[in-house]
Amino acid sequence: MFKKTWALSCAFLLMSCSPGTMDLETGEVSADSLQEGEGFVEDNLPTNGNSDTTENNIIDPFGDIFKPTQWVGNTPVRWSTCGTHPTEHPCNFVLLDQNGEEFQLYDHYDKAIVVDFSAGWCGPCRRAADVVQEHSDTFAGDGLLYVTVLIETATGEDPTVADLQAWADDHNITSAPVLAGSRALLESGGGDWALTGWPTFYFIKKEMDMHITMRGWSEEMLVELIEEILE
Repeated sequence: MFKKTWALSCAFLLMSCSPGTMDLETGEVSADSLQEGEGFVEDNLPTNGNSDTTENNIIDPFGDIFKPTQWVGNTPVRWSTCGTHPTEHPCNFVLLDQNGEEFQLYDHYDKAIVVDFSAGWCGPCRRAADVVQEHSDTFAGDGLLYVTVLIETATGEDPTVADLQAWADDHNITSAPVLAGSRALLESGGGDWALTGWPTFYFIKKEMDMHITMRGWSEEMLVELIEEILE
């Protein structure tokens, strides 16, 4: 299966967003304006070389069933590698949420999960944040968990719990988790999660299988892909 990534364009997007600046006037994109290289805020920091796919991070879908099960949180882990490509398994993380409590990804096996990587200085990320609680509530009964991982504040700093609370308050997020991330989570910072533009969304099926990546913001595409992982 080949990786499918939505790259979204928007005629109203100012492409000069950087840490310390904020564009709150960005518009929503339409499905007929898809082009690579537009419609999201590029992440231009150099990578550490971990972004290339190698044999070491490709899952053998048949080999998994012969590996012994190790329980991590509520997830029966039978795989020895993780990654962000379709049919791979997402890498676990444990981060603080806006209430100061630990959130572990692998505690949420048997839920369809959206992981939204955002930054406080990113205009499209703020547009996306405005509808987090709405879609979280709409699909909660179907088993959806909508998670925001805030990588940086508006000034490019690692977020604190107070920053998470402010983000949740600003965007009327009342129950959906908002987590304190950092560049260390990303491949460019030595981590496991690939990100080349903001926001980036990962859609994870209930068996903790990667389904697809969406780079950039479109509410229409978001809903379509949520419905796919709930099937």
